[in-house]
Amino acid sequence: MDKIPQVGVAMVVWDPGRNAYLVGQRGDECARGKGTWAFPGGRLEFMEDPEECAFRELEEETGIPRESLSKVASGPYVSNYYEDGTHFVTLFVLFNCLPLTEAKIMEPTKCLEWRWCKLHEIPKPWFNPLASFLDRYDELRP
Repeated sequence: MDKIPQVGVAMVVWDPGRNAYLVGQRGDECARGKGTWAFPGGRLEFMEDPEECAFRELEEETGIPRESLSKVASGPYVSNYYEDGTHFVTLFVLFNCLPLTEAKIMEPTKCLEWRWCKLHEIPKPWFNPLASFLDRYDELRP
């Protein structure tokens, strides 16, 4: 059987009230990157638009409804390979949210904590897609 790349979608959520981005620490139920820090995100489902995936995953993981968000852009992407032989292409969707929006831990086995951080203050270790994003799109850092 041929290996096929998987597609992930990550949300880069900016809160202008905090002047910060939303990141979470991955929990024990995550297949890859346990304990690392990442943007909210998940796997793109069959026949799902990446923007719809972003809205769905963000609400499932943080409780933040789409009404609290305004889309800024789509398009940055990274490609990562893992020791288990999987290959993920992660598409990023950038959003602004209403000032001082709160993120809740909706899936405690998948996310241990949500935190608002400036890009240069995101705790380490970083999940591979986040590390690749920060390396490739460093100009987004405030």
